Amino acid sequence: MTKADFLRVGAMQHFAAVAIALLLMSGAARAQATLPGNQAVEASLDASGKRAVEGLNAFAVDLYKRSISPEQNLLISPACVSTAVGLAYRGAKGATADELRSVMHFDAPPEAYLRADAEVLKTLNFSGARRQLRVTNAIWAQQDLPFNPDFLTDMTSYAKAGLQRVDFLRSRSRASRH
Repeated sequence: MTKADFLRVGAMQHFAAVAIALLLMSGAARAQATLPGNQAVEASLDASGKRAVEGLNAFAVDLYKRSISPEQNLLISPACVSTAVGLAYRGAKGATADELRSVMHFDAPPEAYLRADAEVLKTLNFSGARRQLRVTNAIWAQQDLPFNPDFLTDMTSYAKAGLQRVDFLRSRSRASRH
């Protein structure tokens, strides 16, 4: 899969609802930060967290360049797309991992990247005077799909992502309610 194919496959369609919610929440937090009496919420990152942000910024520029069109409005959150793909990247191997690393500008192999990204994810959760932002992650999977135990441990430890098992194959109507 090429970079163009990956960006074209429709990632925005799958993550649009999450992206809109995150943008609205982050916009509200940013707007509140300008009100008198509000203090900025500081975030500190270690070196690997800073490299993760640099990669996210590079991905954001690529995403906007490929997505923007003068004929339509555009509302996307590169942070949401990067986070979701980062969860999948943790389980990727071989050519898939190489392509994801290249397209997403991830600075570390799958086993290490999520640890660095965890620092970035922590900065997205904050409380301040008259404002609060909480980001949650979840993985929805077919109920009988096996997972590598190290993958599940990392999802819980670093991404704070819970695993929700649903029978997508036999109970589509029930699965679609989630």
